[in-house]
Amino acid sequence: MARPTKQSQSFDIKLGFVQRFVAGETPADLAAEADISIEVLQSWVGAYRRAGTAALGNADALRDSPWKFEVPSPALLSELERLRRENEQLRAEVEYLGQLRALRTQEQL
Repeated sequence: MARPTKQSQSFDIKLGFVQRFVAGETPADLAAEADISIEVLQSWVGAYRRAGTAALGNADALRDSPWKFEVPSPALLSELERLRRENEQLRAEVEYLGQLRALRTQEQL
C-alpha cells in the first residue's frame, strides 16, 4: 500500500506525536504509527522546539499570520546564554549573602 504523497495531519495529532517523541518514544515507532516518514516527524519536532505549539498549526495560516515566528539569531542566543549564566551567578550570591546574614544573626544572640 503506497503512502499518499502529501498527507495533512491535524494540529492535535501532530502535537500528540511530538509530545510522545519529547517524552522519549522512538522516532521509528512514532513515524510508523502515524504513517509518516521519520523526517516529517523530525520536522514537526524541530518546528515545535523553535516556535512552540503554534508551529504545528495550518502552514498557510501561519504564513499569512501577523504573528510570525523567527528563529533567534546566534547573537541573540549567545546573549540569552550569557544572561542565564549571570542570573545563576546572582542567585548563588543572594543565597550566600542570606546564609551570611543568618550566621551573623546567630553570633549576635
